[in-house]
Amino acid sequence: MQLSGILTIFAIMTTTLLWIFGILIAVAIVTWGVWYIFSPRAPKSMRRHMEFSTELRNDHGFIGVDMAPSEFIGIEGFAITDMRPAGKVAVEGRKPLDAVAVMGFISAGSKVKVTRYENAQLYVEVV
Repeated sequence: MQLSGILTIFAIMTTTLLWIFGILIAVAIVTWGVWYIFSPRAPKSMRRHMEFSTELRNDHGFIGVDMAPSEFIGIEGFAITDMRPAGKVAVEGRKPLDAVAVMGFISAGSKVKVTRYENAQLYVEVV
């Protein structure tokens, strides 16, 4: 073989190896970037799109809707105020609770029954 042929083969191999090395470096940089963004060590500004996927628990400081009034479902009470459609009701002698009439208006003093509890709101209907 001539020296020029050997140099041509060497040049082709060197160029190919440089391309492969460049691609490997690019893949490594992209992999590191993705890991950094999704890592817990990433700055909060990098992770803000992931905040909605976290579990919101009371022991982590999350304060949710009080579900205690759901115990009144099916229990009767009376309307303290006119309900047009929202007002106050008394159930089992407890302090007045906010409630919404399921259908129409309810006069103060009318006997009502709690039908459901949604979005921190009692729903009542006339008995």
